Amino acid sequence: MGAGWVVYAYVQHGDDAFGSAERVDCAEVVGFARAAPPVGTSDEDCTLDDAAGRSYDGTWRMPRAAVADWLERSYPGLRPSTPCGTDLCMHLSDEASPEAGQVWLTVGYEDGHTALVSLHVSSV
Repeated sequence: MGAGWVVYAYVQHGDDAFGSAERVDCAEVVGFARAAPPVGTSDEDCTLDDAAGRSYDGTWRMPRAAVADWLERSYPGLRPSTPCGTDLCMHLSDEASPEAGQVWLTVGYEDGHTALVSLHVSSV
């Protein structure tokens, strides 16, 4: 019975198999990651899952030209690494947000003007 419920939950909710994620304003995700507010964002999609510790996921698009400035304002002196399967990525731990614990950030340049940012912040 238990295994069947897990399969049903996964089919109904995808990656959020237990339906514990809730939509939140992306400003909440950015704030928890101790990042500066990004400018010119669109297509924002952010969630909070606090079933097993606080965990946020967010994606948004922003002007490609604004990414470097946003990262410098958010995490001064930290440099993104590039060999990660996307155009830019950063993995930060306590230096970014002591309460968050872990911050994973990826940036993919979609065209000459737009970047897709993905942010995962976890207290675990």
